[in-house]
Amino acid sequence: LKPEFNVTMFEKLLKPLRDDKKNALQFSTVHQHKDLTCYPADVYLQLFRNETPPLFAAVITDTTERDQTQKALQESQQRVAMQVANTPLAVFEWRSSDGIITAWNPAAERLFGYSADEVIGKRRADIMIPEKSKDKLGAILHGNINASGFRSTTKNITKDGRTITCEWYNTLLGDVDGAGQRIAALALDVTA
Repeated sequence: LKPEFNVTMFEKLLKPLRDDKKNALQFSTVHQHKDLTCYPADVYLQLFRNETPPLFAAVITDTTERDQTQKALQESQQRVAMQVANTPLAVFEWRSSDGIITAWNPAAERLFGYSADEVIGKRRADIMIPEKSKDKLGAILHGNINASGFRSTTKNITKDGRTITCEWYNTLLGDVDGAGQRIAALALDVTA
């Protein structure tokens, strides 16, 4: 039972079903066990009008574990996002299929001179690579990296045309099926 419901509130909830305006209702709520402990729940409620008398059927799913898992995932994502945003390393990602940049942190902005708005979804990951090095690094740009990643030290070009030397750590990021879809790169300016 939903602890905060009274008969009037429950009738109001059922009204769209009784008035034939909806076939079913879905909502999230808090339910209460016999021992008065509460738990989060998803409810699917349906009215079978052809039964005599009409019959309500409800499927109630305890969502405690799902909610805890979602909260833990959100907290983990938040921690990672804060680490990426605040690290002194330039961090960015690109799609292996076309090289388009999909993520760009503040340190990448400072190091290479491009704002996130200038590059995300608009620029290829090779904008920092000198022309003479593009053939050599082409395999990395297209995701030809083994599972343990790829480390290198290369010359790079900033937005204002300066040449800097960066130490790179590139990792292939797989999708849920394990196929490599994106590359994550961390760069450290080691210019002497």
